[in-house]
Amino acid sequence: MDLPGLYRFNTQAVRDLAWVIGSPPLLQNSVQLNSIDFIENDFFLHQFLIFKNQLNRLDKNPSALNCFLEKNNTRLIGKYFERLVEFWLLHREDVKLIDSNIQINSGNKTLGEFDFIYKDLTSGQFIHLEVAGKFYLAQHNSSGWSNFIGPNGIDNLQSKLNKIQNSQIPLAENKTAKRVFKKLGITNNLISKVILKGYLFYNLKYFQNNNYAMPGSSEPSHLKGWWLRESDIELLDNFSAGKWKIIERKNWVSRIYNCKKEKIFDTKKLIFELKKYFSANRYPLLIAGLYQGNNNCLFEKSRGFIVSNSWPNDERKKV
Repeated sequence: MDLPGLYRFNTQAVRDLAWVIGSPPLLQNSVQLNSIDFIENDFFLHQFLIFKNQLNRLDKNPSALNCFLEKNNTRLIGKYFERLVEFWLLHREDVKLIDSNIQINSGNKTLGEFDFIYKDLTSGQFIHLEVAGKFYLAQHNSSGWSNFIGPNGIDNLQSKLNKIQNSQIPLAENKTAKRVFKKLGITNNLISKVILKGYLFYNLKYFQNNNYAMPGSSEPSHLKGWWLRESDIELLDNFSAGKWKIIERKNWVSRIYNCKKEKIFDTKKLIFELKKYFSANRYPLLIAGLYQGNNNCLFEKSRGFIVSNSWPNDERKKV
């Protein structure tokens, strides 16, 4: 599939939904991750083709999607990703969504939560689905999972995998959880699956030379970007991209497709804006280099984080 085709929708939320459905995952199944069943790339490619007509209709009239998102808490990117997955599940013809965000409580203690439980209408099997949309920066040129750190400096790929493997998936075997399943009409065992999507960002000097170390068990086609520190922003002059956009956090998910050409900077102006920002702020900024397509719209060519000189040890915020 032509990956940029995922993003050629006029509505931001529709582009984001297309990304959730059709973009490649970060990891693939391997011996290293034998207790985690990641849904793999071929499935997403197939689902995008099935769902493409619905995406086209939504792009012409996105009210159903927009209303659904507005009714839910989508301020945080992780919650926004979950709600997009929920909308997709609700509109898939091959599954029936049973419930979402199912808390398992024992007395006053919350043991955990299931993102989704749905029934596969083809096989009749009940599926427990955990989902996450993540952005990780490779601090060093190393393939170790703990080397891939969130822009907030708090979480990393290793801790996320540990949580999935040791907490989220085993919860399905808990006796209290099984009583909750029975109330939902689920009597046979659940199959647990995981959707883990996002972007991995590699230090610019390794990224430009195509000499970066990908994490173990990574999906080769995972979405990639670069990062550099504020003290190195003059290196942006070396990019072929002459047009840039600072991506607001709420728009981090899918690639930029800008036909109105709003808030676009040339390289000199971008560097000025970045220096101004980091004179008073520490939190990373995500930027996109753009090119002009045949239809006179601007498309994202590459994206990268600009981080402070002290990242990942800055003030920490939840994304």
